[in-house]
Amino acid sequence: MDIEVIEVPFNGTSVKVVEAQWTHDAGTVIEVWLKTTNERAEVIFSDDIGLRILDELDVAGFWLNTPKTKLAESWLFKVNRGGWFDFEATREDFYSKYHAAEITEYLVAGYQECVSVLSRSAPIVRVLMKLNLSMNPDCRSFKLLGATYREKMMLMRKTLALLVAMPAVAMASDALTAEAFASEMISCAYQNATYGLGPGTASAAQKAQAESVVYLDAAQKATSYGYVEAQKPAVQKAAQEAVLKEVTNAKDVDAIVAKWNDVKSHCDASLKAYGKAQ
Repeated sequence: MDIEVIEVPFNGTSVKVVEAQWTHDAGTVIEVWLKTTNERAEVIFSDDIGLRILDELDVAGFWLNTPKTKLAESWLFKVNRGGWFDFEATREDFYSKYHAAEITEYLVAGYQECVSVLSRSAPIVRVLMKLNLSMNPDCRSFKLLGATYREKMMLMRKTLALLVAMPAVAMASDALTAEAFASEMISCAYQNATYGLGPGTASAAQKAQAESVVYLDAAQKATSYGYVEAQKPAVQKAAQEAVLKEVTNAKDVDAIVAKWNDVKSHCDASLKAYGKAQ
């Protein structure tokens, strides 16, 4: 397969395709995640005509004559020859081969799943906000998906004792400015992610992480990457402190989940309201 390397914002051997979303009127968005650094990015195709997702072992034959050094340079490639398009073009009823000049094949190569895209326009790569749940240099990361519920609660209590008390971030406002909305979304992200540890299951924590990235991304869109990065430390500490107080005083897991749902409902409502106002 003859390929061209497309420059990407981050790279590594553990890049994974975590989501591919196609809509009939808005193209395709593919999200990738670098496990070692928790970095995420979206690859946006606004005018694609074909999409295929296969396990990397099912496309191994396409890579036989491609230098490994070239494959290591990126996870996004333009395919010139020998790819999915050429494979489909062996069929007489593959209509798109008669319009080959208008179509370019691209490949998003994850360490398990690989996504081939046929598109009339080049992709746009957009970095997503990174959600860092590190709480304190004396504590371990809150990303403890394999820890028991008791271990998580003990870590929360220890962290709470080490945090410096800060006023809670104001959440409600009828007329939010872009900056106030961004601060609220940052707070929502860290509250949601921290509450996600309460049920003590990996699925809950992973779901909370994914939802929290949406809030951080909304904050970046409303302001800028620089503004969000500058605000994150203070807002993060205040938001997580508020959650930890609720968790340590909760009677049981059900009480934690109920409070989590309340916070998420409020955050989702604010996100929706701000979007309508723009």
